[in-house]
Amino acid sequence: MQEVAEAYVDKDFSYTLCKGEYGDQIKRSIEYKNNLTAPVKRGDVIGRIVYSLDDQTLEEIPIYAAKDIKKATYSDGYGKLLKRFLVS
Repeated sequence: MQEVAEAYVDKDFSYTLCKGEYGDQIKRSIEYKNNLTAPVKRGDVIGRIVYSLDDQTLEEIPIYAAKDIKKATYSDGYGKLLKRFLVS
């Protein structure tokens, strides 16, 4: 049972600065989908990276799931509980 999704993007951000603009003025925010639940397939969009300058969006880059994540079963939960009990 996987609790964290590995992720990737398929392109880099690129922006040509205009006169009076500086690279440190560009803001990056990472937004993941709320309540992401399994099953998740490799390549599903799970979020986005938003680049902005002066409150204007420059580009949004999708974030994709890097691996399939199966839906947890009862035995997955039981195994996890047992592992925690034995390790504690």
